[in-house]
Amino acid sequence: MKKTFLITFLVYMGLTIFSCDNPKENGFSTTLNSNTVDSLELTSTAFFKMDTLKQVPSYIQPLIKGKVTRVFKVDFDGDGKLDFICQYKPVTNIDKADFLEDWITSDKRLFKRLKKYSMDFDFFWFVNLDKDPEPEIFTATGYEDGIDYAFYDQDLKTLQDNLLFYFNPIIIENSKHYWGYPWDITDLILKYDSQNIYLQSSVDNDIERDGNITIPDTTKQFPAIFFKGHSTQSDMKVEAIRNIKWSTLDELK
Repeated sequence: MKKTFLITFLVYMGLTIFSCDNPKENGFSTTLNSNTVDSLELTSTAFFKMDTLKQVPSYIQPLIKGKVTRVFKVDFDGDGKLDFICQYKPVTNIDKADFLEDWITSDKRLFKRLKKYSMDFDFFWFVNLDKDPEPEIFTATGYEDGIDYAFYDQDLKTLQDNLLFYFNPIIIENSKHYWGYPWDITDLILKYDSQNIYLQSSVDNDIERDGNITIPDTTKQFPAIFFKGHSTQSDMKVEAIRNIKWSTLDELK
């Protein structure tokens, strides 16, 4: 995929909390040919609302032991109440990390603390992809020469985020497919019925990835996962995508 345009990224960085990747250019757009199931209902908004705060609320400030760099307000545990994610430089470097990330619940309880390391791109969204209340996490992390896009499942008991799978993000716009640069993505395309939540996806595609990315199983093709959005780089179309359908999380793992 073609290298990320850093100038474009810097323009959009101030507007979003998203990141980018390096798609390869030698492809073409394809018309959407989805096997839509009439009984499914399209979700109006899939991503959980997540606000970036200018400062830490006074009632959780005592919990943060360092200089805060970013604060997010989002319902990360799915209980319907807004929680906080605070990134900060620790007072001492005993944690051997570039910065720490505290997840603090709406009742002012430290839920978990993560050691974090500086990367060119490290952004995330919350979206519910199954029937349990806590949302899954969609991440885009890495460096200029390669970004990993992945879904993680939260385990609220062990406090571990378990990798579900890596994928290729694709924006559908005007019935054409474009590489899903995160600053261009506005939402994930989902449908649901009384039993399941379905992602629009394809495991039959000619998308090629280059750069420094994680490929856990070279025998498997990365699924293409579809998003809403507006492509600001319309020349960055993708290779052929076939057999688009609605799939559950379990079917894509």
